[in-house]
Amino acid sequence: MAAEATAKPAVLPMNRREFLYYIWAASMALFAGQAGAALLWFAYPRFQAGTFGGIFELDISELPQPDSSPKPFSGGRFWMVNIADGIANDPRQPAEWRPARGARALYMICVHLGCLYAWVPTNSRFECPCHGSKYLASGTAVAGPANRNLDVFYMESVDASGNVIDATEMVNGEGRAINIEGAAKLRVDTGRRLNGASNPVPKEANA
Repeated sequence: MAAEATAKPAVLPMNRREFLYYIWAASMALFAGQAGAALLWFAYPRFQAGTFGGIFELDISELPQPDSSPKPFSGGRFWMVNIADGIANDPRQPAEWRPARGARALYMICVHLGCLYAWVPTNSRFECPCHGSKYLASGTAVAGPANRNLDVFYMESVDASGNVIDATEMVNGEGRAINIEGAAKLRVDTGRRLNGASNPVPKEANA
């Protein structure tokens, strides 16, 4: 006798419940994918020039005069300071933090607990109203509880042709002031914040 052919299992047709289940699963997967893409779209930083987190381009005329009071740029959350002999040789300035001449963009936030400090002209220094930290115009902390000097933003000085004259470099543990001689514009990158140097026991010289 010839061997009987092996019987193939019958394929049952998909019922309505199974069909709806697969449709539901596919819809949920599509929804999750769209939601994830939307979340990434909104979470991904899209900084624009002239907004915090982007580049601020300032005309050199917007810089405060040498050794004058620092100038606030609230949109970028920084104070611009023009350091000359007066600020560099301030008798309150500790020798280990003697600043270079030039421009610095100081982050407006106190390094202690994130409060907004302010420039106090009568004392010629920045003072934090929350816990009493104090900083000289150079950004050097001279009274705690702050335990480091003010943070700064990376900055470039450029000439009228757009050529970079100088750019922020790390010196003595913090971003130094940049040379502005011959500069037409300054570019402050508020997306590149550089921590101030560790200063665990801030104190004024000759206090």
